[in-house]
Amino acid sequence: MKHDIERMTLWNDKVGNLIEAIGINNFLHTLSDTIKFFIPDASVIVFSVPKNQQPQCLFDNYPESIRKINTSDWVSGAYLLDPFYIKCFDDSPQGAYHLLDLVPEGFLTSEYYQLYYSMTQCKDEVCFIAHIHKDLRISLSVARVQDDRGFSTQELMSLRSLSSIILNALNKHFIKHQIVGSKRQVKLHNQLQAGIKNFGTSILTLREQDMIQYILLGHSSKTISKQLDISFDTVKMHRKNAYAKLNISSQAELFSLGLESIPYIEIYPNKDPLQIFLSKTCDITSSAPC
Repeated sequence: MKHDIERMTLWNDKVGNLIEAIGINNFLHTLSDTIKFFIPDASVIVFSVPKNQQPQCLFDNYPESIRKINTSDWVSGAYLLDPFYIKCFDDSPQGAYHLLDLVPEGFLTSEYYQLYYSMTQCKDEVCFIAHIHKDLRISLSVARVQDDRGFSTQELMSLRSLSSIILNALNKHFIKHQIVGSKRQVKLHNQLQAGIKNFGTSILTLREQDMIQYILLGHSSKTISKQLDISFDTVKMHRKNAYAKLNISSQAELFSLGLESIPYIEIYPNKDPLQIFLSKTCDITSSAPC
């Protein structure tokens, strides 16, 4: 009983500190500290997500060894394939979203998951998406990194119970937040979106491009079949043909090609970034498939 009262007192102090921090510079650090009351090993990252612009990282407490891939690398283009980013402007309400609630069936066993999350070292993630106004979202992700454990049922319940506090605090703090962007950022975002859609267009048929777009978003052949209303065998055939043309044999290799092609989108807008990447690779090493 005494322990419960002491813990409640500590929690009340955390909430009091959070309320006091709204509107001042240490707000996000205080909010992260509040979350860690329930998840002591939580890695927290906060992004400003303006509509039709690149996101901006506002705060993170990630280990230095994996900070770059989870911040600047993500903002450079990988965000377009992130299910939490897609959720920001898909007409869903603000709320807390668990990774497993958003990804398609079979995602956890896909090579996309194995490759991408092996790089970020993220084992599990819950994202709080606050709707500040129609053109701005703030996403706060609570992740477990560099650990083999996902969130337990109790931890997920605790995080969901924090939704009201976290979302209201984010809305209060960022209500006057101005979208600080430039024409270049808007242009680059549009180029990145177009570049992802143009990926492989110089090599693949329209249906094969459809396959590749869905696979890059983590869909399995089964879910692609449902989305496009075609048979599972037809999906397998188009997938096999696309892989053969790209000279790859796995989803992991496809995702790797996608990430490696992203830097060429800004340099060569309106062109197939994969074609540019492969031509550059051919220039560097004569053994590369051209």
